[in-house]
Amino acid sequence: MFKKHIYYLEKALQLAEKAYSRGEIPVGALVVFQDRVIGEGYNRVESDFDATAHAELIALKDASKNISNPNLKGAILYTTLEPCPMCLGALLLSNISTIVYGASNQKLGAVATLIKMRQLPHPGEYPEVIEGILADRCQELLTKFFSNLRRGG
Repeated sequence: MFKKHIYYLEKALQLAEKAYSRGEIPVGALVVFQDRVIGEGYNRVESDFDATAHAELIALKDASKNISNPNLKGAILYTTLEPCPMCLGALLLSNISTIVYGASNQKLGAVATLIKMRQLPHPGEYPEVIEGILADRCQELLTKFFSNLRRGG
């Protein structure tokens, strides 16, 4: 199981690198159902002029469209950065079964860092959470992006 999580997180990192190359905060996400990628996304906030164009939301929309169903029960979201409150809300509403993420989100983490997901009222089941997969690599890409941004690059 652990090797599978690494495999899909590496794919999410490739999407994050795509975001990075486009001047976006480098976050990539994909939705996997029965060992098949059904949705993917990377941050497009700047390019779409849309504050809601986070990698996770784009991946959820793509997955729901591809299976013609907004209910993603049984699916796993892989993301390079711990989801923010907005993305967590969408994940709970989609009934995603598992969230696997790399780096913790020190500014807006809504799964385990700043907000503890299980402390939020939710009428359904909370997703299983697996954190820290390839965390160093995910954090390294984010650090590189923000370092270049501060230097004006």
